[in-house]
Amino acid sequence: CGEFFKYTSPLTGKSISLCICAKCGSTSIYFALFEAITGKEYVWVPGSFAVQSYWKWGVPGVEKTRLPGDLHVHVVRDPIDRLVSGFHSKVRCCPGSSEPCVHDSKDLYLVKHLLRLAGNQSDARCLHLDDFARIIHQIHGLHKQNALDQHFKPQHLLPCAWPTMRGKKKYISLRGTIGQVAPVLHLLVGFDFAQPRPTVDLKRHAVPRGRSGEYDLSKQSSARLCQVARIEYKALGMDNSSSTCSKYMRKKVSGATQLANSSATASVESAKE
Repeated sequence: CGEFFKYTSPLTGKSISLCICAKCGSTSIYFALFEAITGKEYVWVPGSFAVQSYWKWGVPGVEKTRLPGDLHVHVVRDPIDRLVSGFHSKVRCCPGSSEPCVHDSKDLYLVKHLLRLAGNQSDARCLHLDDFARIIHQIHGLHKQNALDQHFKPQHLLPCAWPTMRGKKKYISLRGTIGQVAPVLHLLVGFDFAQPRPTVDLKRHAVPRGRSGEYDLSKQSSARLCQVARIEYKALGMDNSSSTCSKYMRKKVSGATQLANSSATASVESAKE
């Protein structure tokens, strides 16, 4: 618990570490890092491990750690967009039915986990979006958010988000979508990357969100998600005013539109040397 990715260049000795939560674009960024370090594209075959299991890559210099590298990259995502994304990929029901509409049925254990955390004994196999918003709101109301699965746990509760800084360590915070990471990866020097311009495929792990109107949130559910995300917005340094949240939800309730990045900008913070 609390360990994160770190790569130390065997040639230069310079290291880069990464903290990225589930549903923040981790699949895309690990594919890109594998390509950058090895010069080859990661190819998954049935029965092998997922690219996120970087400690199994067998690549020199790649390890799990609790200590940040010379450069520590913290990738975050808009909290509400992340919750809605987690709903679509892990627990959603097909429109108008009680049957699951998720890519991988092995993830459906998360439905029971969410229900039990909320004190609900239902045997439902999936959730509709309004039900999901209500359950998440109840869990936060019971102060059980730290017990949530990694796909729904607030980002600021991840230990790797605030690692202990040592000496001359630098901390880079990228706030917003994974798309903001791509140009930064291309600018990094001193790591002797085999592929200095790795491909960040933003749609590699995308989950279809249905036709417009199929998964709309009610105003009450929108307000619930805004309420539970308020502390997370503040902790991540994002704008969480009521007007911004309401405007954001009006734009995104269908889940079919792109993330509005008005308040999700990239910033760079350096620890004092």
